[in-house]
Amino acid sequence: MLLVLKTLIKFCGALLLIILAQIVASYLLPSPFNQINLALLLFLWLVVYRGNLAALWLALFVSLANDLFSSLPFGLTAVAMIAAVLGAKRTFEIFPNFTWYNIFFLGAFGIFYYKIFSYLFLLSRYFIYKRTNVIQPPNLSNLTTEILLNALALLAAYAISLLFTKRKIAYHSL
Repeated sequence: MLLVLKTLIKFCGALLLIILAQIVASYLLPSPFNQINLALLLFLWLVVYRGNLAALWLALFVSLANDLFSSLPFGLTAVAMIAAVLGAKRTFEIFPNFTWYNIFFLGAFGIFYYKIFSYLFLLSRYFIYKRTNVIQPPNLSNLTTEILLNALALLAAYAISLLFTKRKIAYHSL
């Protein structure tokens, strides 16, 4: 019973820290850097680094909590984030280990999948409910900047993890 309570407290603490980091990063950082999606990068890192899909439960709760601070319809961010993490995970099953360029492309593919899935889900929502307002397609320069910044942020996290751990990250299949 005590072990379950301890695990639940850790889970809630991690949930709160991730939500606060995402909100602080999106509201307090200057213009190009506020597009870094810390929550998605963390879940990409956890799923690939740990090799298990238990991080998807944390991703579900964090993305549902982040939906409260989003202007998008509720649940759209959660579905897009889970789909992006699973899509990036399946894309990178072909690589035997992770090097600098693989980590860079993991961040780039993760954000690209997230943006594509969220845009497609938003587009399908407007087709289902027959709204008259037009959805603007994503701006290519903003999308490229966001992909580049997130990929570089994941690369920086990889470099920091190499400083503190002596092991190389090898892919763990599920």
